[in-house]
Amino acid sequence: ELNPEMHPDLATLEVYPLDQIKARIVLISGCQDHEYSFTGEPNSQFTSALLHVLKESKDGLNVKELYKRLKIEIGDRDKFPYEQNPNFKFYGPSEFEWLGIPLNELLGKKKISSPIDEPTALSYYIILDDAKTERFKTAEWIAFRAVQSFPTQTGDTAFVLQYEGVYSNAWEAAFEIQKELRKTGIDTMVHPVFDTSKAVVPWGNSKTSAGGLEKYIATWPPYDKDIEFPFDWYKKEEYSQLESALEHLEDIIGKEKLKGGIKIAHIDTGYHPDHPSLPECLNTDESVSFIRGENEGPAYAKIIEEGQHMHGIGTLGILAGKTVKPPQKIFKGYNKTMGVIPFAEVISLRIGETVVLWSAEIHDAFARAVRHAMATGCKVISMSMGGASSKAMVEVVNEAYEAGVVIVS
Repeated sequence: ELNPEMHPDLATLEVYPLDQIKARIVLISGCQDHEYSFTGEPNSQFTSALLHVLKESKDGLNVKELYKRLKIEIGDRDKFPYEQNPNFKFYGPSEFEWLGIPLNELLGKKKISSPIDEPTALSYYIILDDAKTERFKTAEWIAFRAVQSFPTQTGDTAFVLQYEGVYSNAWEAAFEIQKELRKTGIDTMVHPVFDTSKAVVPWGNSKTSAGGLEKYIATWPPYDKDIEFPFDWYKKEEYSQLESALEHLEDIIGKEKLKGGIKIAHIDTGYHPDHPSLPECLNTDESVSFIRGENEGPAYAKIIEEGQHMHGIGTLGILAGKTVKPPQKIFKGYNKTMGVIPFAEVISLRIGETVVLWSAEIHDAFARAVRHAMATGCKVISMSMGGASSKAMVEVVNEAYEAGVVIVS
């Protein structure tokens, strides 16, 4: 029952009608409503008792038996000096036959899964300066081992680690590695490197890729008879109003005066030199690839049967693509710029072959790209990528902010 003196806020709480709850809910909590739940070291009385029951129980333990043993355990005053009685309630439909099923069997049969699969961490990475690197190399590790290392742009060293401990999720493992490192005086961030294979989208069966690169270029833009909206729908009034904004700028300033008036760095998967939508003011001399192994060469994207290599080509065209003349039999009368800011000077910075930023290499490539953008005088950085952040990314974004560079992502 509610204790109005102890829980005055609950008196005004709106409770969902219990007869309308469709889920089967079991509540096992630390104490009754009129009691206090007592803390302890390192765990509370309730948590300590629960862990002991689970540890000592055999495979046949079910929910009902768990609660019964928990009450006995927490009632042992030699172990737990303060009185508290665990709560045990169920809500929802009355069919609770599964309360008697052993927990290991219940969990095995009723595996709960999220509609979105949690990404799997294949490894972890840390970035260390010279002093910490020497300390790291001489330390003895049990739970993890370094499998790869490479220099970063800032002169530090990135180590890729494999964790061999047991963990419930990747971030828990990263925290365990961090604790082990701190024992030897190495205080650093530990970042999971997730499996990005699920982010790779095959497009080999699409109409655009069938027949190879030459046919793809010759038949661009792709046409689907089932799509009713216009080719450049993203510029229209009902979406972004960017088409009318561009026309307004051209009217009051003039097309020629606008050209090259702003310099933008486009961070993505790169561009293709033969693509029909390339920006008119693309600065190819300062467009660079920061992918390891490509040695800061041209930021050319690859057009292959699988992956997200095309992403950069698409977003670059939307940003500042030049006037395109698609087949008139499909897009009759169309003769406009594909890009929403076609007058901008753009440099293409290739940092990966996926738009998912989940590795030490791509985080370092991002940092290199942002610093290159600042060094070449870009006032805006445009990026359409996502993933997990890192210390290296945070530091370089702060540098860009202090330099007055706007990042749109």
